[in-house]
Amino acid sequence: MPIITNTILSQEIILPEKINNILGDQNTIHLISNNSRYEFDIIENKISKPIKIINKSFDLVSYKALAIKGVIYFVHRSGGMILKLVDNKVVRIDKSFDHKMQFSSSIFTYNDNIYRYGGYGFFSARDFIVMYDFDSNEWESVPINSDLVPTGRFDNGFFINNDILYVIGGTTVGKQNRDERVELDDFWSFSFKNNEWKNIANDEVFNFFKLILPSQILHTKFAANKS
Repeated sequence: MPIITNTILSQEIILPEKINNILGDQNTIHLISNNSRYEFDIIENKISKPIKIINKSFDLVSYKALAIKGVIYFVHRSGGMILKLVDNKVVRIDKSFDHKMQFSSSIFTYNDNIYRYGGYGFFSARDFIVMYDFDSNEWESVPINSDLVPTGRFDNGFFINNDILYVIGGTTVGKQNRDERVELDDFWSFSFKNNEWKNIANDEVFNFFKLILPSQILHTKFAANKS
């Protein structure tokens, strides 16, 4: 049973349902289960009563929740399926399928669009970025203008700062033995303006994180700077 602790009011809020997704959207935190959701107001330190979700068949634990312009979407963690919350009803909007080719990929929003990078499937690690097209309701590959591209990976750290996607470490697949898992410790940036990848040298990493960490929430298991 999930518990939220309010440190200001020294109260515990006990939720009766299994929460599948926690989503921050401006001043509201959405706590979502398969059949209901709660809205926690950060400013007022108040949580709503359960809001019923009409969900006939989707297990939302297999999806990552994202918010765009106040609308909640659910992106399947391993494939192409995308759901949308419409009048508290979960509806499927994509024309894709659960291809199971992008487990542990990096799923995020940028400029009100849904993206995913990397992922694992069928003995391979993806090395490209795809964007969901809301007009065609299908995924499209993001073009790359640089010859240098990071090794395909999954379960990597990532965050976005301004128009740059930063990718940190992760895991890839052995070239000779596809059952082998190889840990990566490199650091890359991708410019959405120029569609270019750049490798950030190891000796730059510490200074970069010292600059960026105070203002960023870092989605990563990346270790401290190398000695």
